[in-house]
Amino acid sequence: MKIFFLITIILFISCKDTAIKVDSPKGWTEEQKRKYFEDFFSGRLGFGQFGEEDSTKTFAYFFKTQYPDIKTKIPFDAFPYAFEEKYIDTTKIDSSSHWFRLMVKPCFRLPYCFVLEQKGGKKFLITKITNGDGGYHTGVLISTTKFLFADTLYDKILKQLNTQNFWKLGRDTTCDGGCDGETWIFEAIENGRYNIIERWVPQDCGNSTTINLSKIGIELARFSNLDNILKAIDAHKSAWNN
Repeated sequence: MKIFFLITIILFISCKDTAIKVDSPKGWTEEQKRKYFEDFFSGRLGFGQFGEEDSTKTFAYFFKTQYPDIKTKIPFDAFPYAFEEKYIDTTKIDSSSHWFRLMVKPCFRLPYCFVLEQKGGKKFLITKITNGDGGYHTGVLISTTKFLFADTLYDKILKQLNTQNFWKLGRDTTCDGGCDGETWIFEAIENGRYNIIERWVPQDCGNSTTINLSKIGIELARFSNLDNILKAIDAHKSAWNN
């Protein structure tokens, strides 16, 4: 009995010594950070931002601790991390960057993200999907598709942003939000300018500018064949469950 107790103590101490601690940013590899996120935050309601009394258990604390050099406007939002996307450092805006991102957190459906970027004269549309649950659980990345466009898709989106004066937009005060609706986050960089805005159900709630911005997401969904990708994921899940 004493031997068993001693072994138990040794195992406990050993596990305790090798456990990953959020407070040790310099000792973590990127793989360890991703694993911790997947295990601790990806399936957690609100990734710690909803009524969490202990701030050290929030994603915001995790991000600040593990990525202290990134000065982003959304360090509390775990969705870019779940999409394996970059956080824009507002102190290091690349003046040569041509980039647009739209993250959508639907109600009780899979979160998805569109990224449009122009590199070396080539224009790409990237679509990412996680296995999360709307804006409640981020999940982790399960699908990435990338299209190379020879047409003027990026230029068209940029023109729409400029027409809506996107670079100076803030909160839409005509829409107070609600429960269980989609949240869209628009983010873009062009000619050294950067802005990020959030809209709740922009197809129906908000002023004319918000509604016009929602057309960008609708167009990107069509270009990316989003509905068929989501149907394929659902079919795969059904087959797996059966």
